[in-house]
Amino acid sequence: MLRVCIFSENRKMEAGLRKIVQSYIYENLISVDIKVFRDIKMLLKSDISDAILFINDSEERSAVKTAQILREHDHNEKIVIITDSIDHVYDAFKVDAFRVIRMPVAKADIFEAINSFWKMKFSKKVVLVKNGAQRI
Repeated sequence: MLRVCIFSENRKMEAGLRKIVQSYIYENLISVDIKVFRDIKMLLKSDISDAILFINDSEERSAVKTAQILREHDHNEKIVIITDSIDHVYDAFKVDAFRVIRMPVAKADIFEAINSFWKMKFSKKVVLVKNGAQRI
């Protein structure tokens, strides 16, 4: 099962993202668990380590700042930053963002992020390491 988390203090943005993810579910016929967070404290307490997390800018803080707070608390999930700021696009590298999506959000951009995460998470590729005669 694919886990998608949305952190948004903006209900309109959250509803739009949820709608796009639900259309992804219907178009790809897969099972997706969607969780929504509106409070950073609740997000920090949650185990979302195997999820893709969408964060958008809020009035209180930028999506990059939210991602920075998560990283400082050992959250290593894949974060997709949604922003309308060019500066935040560059700052996203500092917090190891999985993707950055500029506003307005396009359905294709969300689908591409989820597809990329899906392929990475459920890839059947194997890495073979040869150490002398031993293979790991």
